[in-house]
Amino acid sequence: EVIWSFEVDGPFLASPSVSGGRLFIGTGDKRLVALDSASGDIVWERDIISPVDSSPAVAGELVYFALKDGRLLALDRETGETVWEFNAGEAIGSSPAVIDGVIYFGSDNRRIYALDAITGKVRWSYLTGGRVLSDPALNDEVVAITSLDG
Repeated sequence: EVIWSFEVDGPFLASPSVSGGRLFIGTGDKRLVALDSASGDIVWERDIISPVDSSPAVAGELVYFALKDGRLLALDRETGETVWEFNAGEAIGSSPAVIDGVIYFGSDNRRIYALDAITGKVRWSYLTGGRVLSDPALNDEVVAITSLDG
């Protein structure tokens, strides 16, 4: 039995994230949305200029969205207000992942990034031989991610 549904004017290209009674998703009609996970009611929504092809990550009080226009946004999970923004310069299709205060993701610019999850400052980046579309897999010791160079 369907409890609730949410429809948009474009395709969903990634999975939502659920945390703290909220469901976070980027839509094909260029919106970032937080829904009440029990009722499906919109808590907040943001219009953006870019499609979203990746799943958001949630850590602490922030939710992170990677956009096809090359930006990674850190939004306040309660209000949807921008806390910080990072621009990779090329599309981001990789879903961000957070562990121990660091957010990891890849970009079409062939780089893997590690940013401070609170400030958005680059801790390090690594240049691969190809675009990075895959999502990072993480544990306390390893960041594993693939690129299109094989």
